[in-house]
Amino acid sequence: MRNFFNDIILMISDIFTFVIPLMFKVLGFCLLFLLIWLSLAIFQSYVLISLWGWFVVPTGLHALSIKSAIGISLIINLLTAHFGNMSSEKDMLEYGSYWMMSQLLILLAGYFIKIVFPIFGQ
Repeated sequence: MRNFFNDIILMISDIFTFVIPLMFKVLGFCLLFLLIWLSLAIFQSYVLISLWGWFVVPTGLHALSIKSAIGISLIINLLTAHFGNMSSEKDMLEYGSYWMMSQLLILLAGYFIKIVFPIFGQ
C-alpha cells in the first residue's frame, strides 16, 4: 500500500515537472506576442497620426490621438487583412518584415508628398 502512494506521488511530481515549465513557456510566448503586437500597433498608429496630421488636419478636422489612431488602424486591418497561408515561422517573419517595410514606405511617400506639394502651390 505504501508503494502505491509513493508511485502516485512520483507520478504527480513528474506531471508537475512537465506541466509547470510548459505553462511558463506558453505564458512567456503569450506575453511576447502581446508585446510585439502592441509595439506594431503603436508604430502603425504613429504612421497614421503623421499622415492624418499632414493631409487631414489642414482641411479643418481635428488631430488624432494614439488611441483613436490604433482603433482606426485595427478597423482598417480588420477589413483589409490578407494573411494567406502562413504555415511556418519563416512565412510569419516574411509577412512581418513585408508589413513593416510597407508601413515605412507609406510614411516616406506621405512625407515626400507633404514636402513636394507645397512647393507647387497645392
